[in-house]
Amino acid sequence: MTFDLRNNLNQVSEIFVTAVKKTADSAMQYSNLVFSLYGIKQLQKYKQQTSIDVGVHATRLLQEGTFDLSQDATFSELTARSNDIEQELLKHENKKNSFDNPFKAKKTSSVCTTNCQGKE
Repeated sequence: MTFDLRNNLNQVSEIFVTAVKKTADSAMQYSNLVFSLYGIKQLQKYKQQTSIDVGVHATRLLQEGTFDLSQDATFSELTARSNDIEQELLKHENKKNSFDNPFKAKKTSSVCTTNCQGKE
C-alpha cells in the first residue's frame, strides 16, 4: 500500500462536509422550533384578547337587553375569529410536537449481552 495524499484528503473532506451538513440541519430544525414556539405564544395572547372581547361584547349585549346573541353580527364575527385562532393554534402545536429537539439526548434501551444475571 502506498501513501495516497489525494485519497486521504478526499476522505477527510467528505467527513468534514458530512459533519457541517448535520450541524446545519440541526440548527435549521432548532430555529424552526423556536419560531413555532414564538408563533404559539403570539396566538395564545391573541386568543386570550379575543376571548376577552367576546366576553365584553356579550356582557354589553345582555345589559342592553339582547338575549339572542346569535343575531348580533359583531358577536358572530368575534366567535368565528376565536374559532379560527383555535384552529391555527392547534396546527402550530401539532407542528411543534412533530419536531425532534436536536439538543436533547435520546434515550436508548440497553440490552444485556454478557452476564445478564449479575453472576460472575
